[in-house]
Amino acid sequence: MIGPFGGWIAAALLRPVVEHPERLGEPISITIDFVAAIRAGRYDVRVELLRRNRSTSFWFARLVQDQDGDEVHCASATVVLAVRRATKAFTIAAAPEAAAPEMLRPLDGRSMRAKWMEQYDMRFVSGVPFTSNASVDESDHTIAWVRDRVATRIDFCTLVAMSDCAFPQIFHRITSPIPISTVSMTVRFHATSRDLDALENDFILYDATMRVAYEGFFDETSSIYSRAGTMIATMEQIVWYKIVE
Repeated sequence: MIGPFGGWIAAALLRPVVEHPERLGEPISITIDFVAAIRAGRYDVRVELLRRNRSTSFWFARLVQDQDGDEVHCASATVVLAVRRATKAFTIAAAPEAAAPEMLRPLDGRSMRAKWMEQYDMRFVSGVPFTSNASVDESDHTIAWVRDRVATRIDFCTLVAMSDCAFPQIFHRITSPIPISTVSMTVRFHATSRDLDALENDFILYDATMRVAYEGFFDETSSIYSRAGTMIATMEQIVWYKIVE
């Protein structure tokens, strides 16, 4: 509501970290705080290595912009990179049942009046925005396929952007749009670059839900899976909202 798509901001903060010459390992976690609106035009991302251990490194990235002669801190991120090593693996979560994306109708992003949606091919399995009401079972989830129309393959930056593609879950409890803005978002990566390379630019599946909306803020969580049903990321965020009675 006050600037660019949050997933784009997250990718802009992550990109210089994963491309830094002192990088050690690959991303396992990023937390982004959205502080101020980013205007159209030039911006800078400044990156600092906070600490590097034998298998992990910790980074801080901040996006700043000159606005009317003042340097404005618009967003920041803490990023954790790690060198993964082969170990016995366990999977507790399971992907939800979903028809193949080819069997579902694409959402017309232009009809939603959000420019960023035109970059993504989104196909809903359940939970289309503004089609439910407050009496809906609170356990209901939004399940949808998404694919980047522009990127040639999925990498950590495209994945962190797509992690924010789920429609705000409060939109399934109301009948029309309201002002919202993400305050903070955390993405955990459960895939390596090798795993992402194997996906090429296929659809990924997200399963999103909201647990509580209270006095101006609601939370949202998503689990993100490959077509094969492998969990590749999880996301959690806190979002400001306003409902005028």
